[in-house]
Amino acid sequence: MPKGKKKPQLKKRRWYLGEKTLTKHHIIPTSREGRDDEENITLVPNGLHQLYHFVFGNLMPVEIITWLVETFWNGQWTWVEMALERRSAMNEKAWRKVKIRQPADD
Repeated sequence: MPKGKKKPQLKKRRWYLGEKTLTKHHIIPTSREGRDDEENITLVPNGLHQLYHFVFGNLMPVEIITWLVETFWNGQWTWVEMALERRSAMNEKAWRKVKIRQPADD
């Protein structure tokens, strides 16, 4: 780099925010008899939504959890049970404060 010239700064992207555009995600896919109402729809960042379907296709939540347990946790349902126990021991307000780690910026 020539002297006096600054190295161009790369903008850090949060790929999981996907252009900050929110899209509708059906919790139970309509192709699997999920309803098209607000109880079954959540708004998620577009990039995450695309990744979700790339990884999970149109699996239902219980199928995803089962796949995770069998694929990554050696069939140890203890991890799910511990999370559910922790969840039930906390009130709703406290549970919402639990931070889920997001991927680090590059």
